[in-house]
Amino acid sequence: MIKINFNTMKQCNHFVPEGTYTTEIVNVVLKSSKNNRNQYLHWHLKIIHEDSLLDEKRLFLITSLKETCLWRLKKLLKTINYPCNDDIVEIDAEKIIGCELKVIVVQEKYNGKLYNKIIDFHTAD
Repeated sequence: MIKINFNTMKQCNHFVPEGTYTTEIVNVVLKSSKNNRNQYLHWHLKIIHEDSLLDEKRLFLITSLKETCLWRLKKLLKTINYPCNDDIVEIDAEKIIGCELKVIVVQEKYNGKLYNKIIDFHTAD
């Protein structure tokens, strides 16, 4: 028989309250949309917070690589001081991991389910 004590479990809520959080980039992965027409970068962020209930919570951010959406990726790269000009940029994920930024989080419904959504970001300073 396996005995488990749930009294010591941290609060298991997948959502964080709406607000502004300092985060650290944990990973960034190039992915394709379900129909394989478009590519995007899927960012994994970890909240860095003094409140132990929020510390280490994960947030996710999508930056589309469609031409009309590249402004958002460029803003993000500038926010983390990644070299970015008006030419072609090669993104080295290893140089991005560990960078910090502040994100503004809201809760939004999509297909009837509630999700955290990052609506903006700023430098961590």
